[in-house]
Amino acid sequence: MYTIIKLQVLTMPSNSKIVKEIHRLTIMAASLALISVATGAFGAHALKSIITAERLVTWQTGVEYLMAHALAILLVSRFKDSCNLTWLIWSLRCLFYGVTIFSGSLFLLVLLNKPIMGAITPIGGLLMIIGWLAFIVGLIKQSTDQNTSD
Repeated sequence: MYTIIKLQVLTMPSNSKIVKEIHRLTIMAASLALISVATGAFGAHALKSIITAERLVTWQTGVEYLMAHALAILLVSRFKDSCNLTWLIWSLRCLFYGVTIFSGSLFLLVLLNKPIMGAITPIGGLLMIIGWLAFIVGLIKQSTDQNTSD
């Protein structure tokens, strides 16, 4: 006679789903590293003679952030045992999308010669900052959770 309605505003995925997503983001990070090498070579060989020195520096900044954060995502993804998994997955997502937006907007700025693309870059930077903050919180939360269970 009575119907119980269960509302789940924010559901937490199971650990296996989180581990699968971490694995997927790890593959995507390795892809970012590959793209970083390719864009670095493209900038050094194909673009060097056709863009200004200032634009080449902008391109190189995108390449450097892309590689640094690809490697960072690969490293951070290994902290499954010492970081709260929910915070870890949010950290990885923010780092991935942040560096993609950050570097991607710089590459588009150079290729299209559209300075307005630089207005998008800070969004990527903010996502990277949030990603690092989420990682720190996850490490602290895991440490706190382990201390309370001891």
